[in-house]
Amino acid sequence: MHQTPYFGSALKRISTGVALVLVSVPVVCLLVLVLCLPAGSKAYFAPADEMIKHAEIIALVDITKVSAVSVKGSHWTYSQVADARVEKVIKEVPSEKADAGKMTRSIKLYGGEDFECARCNFVPGHFLVFLRHDGPLLVSSNWHLAIRPLKNGMVEWYTVFGWSPADMQEVPLKDVLNQIKKTLASPDR
Repeated sequence: MHQTPYFGSALKRISTGVALVLVSVPVVCLLVLVLCLPAGSKAYFAPADEMIKHAEIIALVDITKVSAVSVKGSHWTYSQVADARVEKVIKEVPSEKADAGKMTRSIKLYGGEDFECARCNFVPGHFLVFLRHDGPLLVSSNWHLAIRPLKNGMVEWYTVFGWSPADMQEVPLKDVLNQIKKTLASPDR
C-alpha cells in the first residue's frame, strides 16, 4: 500500500503529540502534587555536649512568674515570658544581640514558640538553663531540653552524656555542673 507523503507526516506529528501528552500530563500532575504538600519540618534536639558548647548562657535560675505575651523574635513568635532571678552564671558569651552586656540579676525568658514540633513552656521553679538570643530576646537554646528542672539538688539529665535526650534520669546537680565544666574546658569546644 502506498501512502502519500502528507498522510505519513501527519501520522508522525500525531504520534509525537500523543507521546508528548502521555509524558507531560503525569509530570505536571506529579509537580502539582509535590507543590501542594505541606512543607513541614522537625525540630533538631541537640545532645548534651552540643547544647553546652553552643549555649550563649548557662545559668541556675529561679522562675518566679510566667505570663502570656505575643512577642516576635527573629525566628519565632513567643507566647510566654518568664520572669527569672539569676542565682549563678556558669557560662556567658558576650553578645551584640543583647541590650546590656552582662546578665543582670533579673531576666526575662521567652518561650511558647509558634513551632509545632517543639516548644519551650515555662513553669515557676528552679532550673538549670541553656540560653541563646533570638534578636534581643533570651530563649532556650535546645527547646524544652535546655530548661532542666532542679529538685532537691537533682536535675533530670542525659544518662549517656552527649547522647539521646530520650534517655534521661535524675542526676546530682554537682555531677552535671562538673560535666558542663569539663565540656567547656575541652579543646574541641
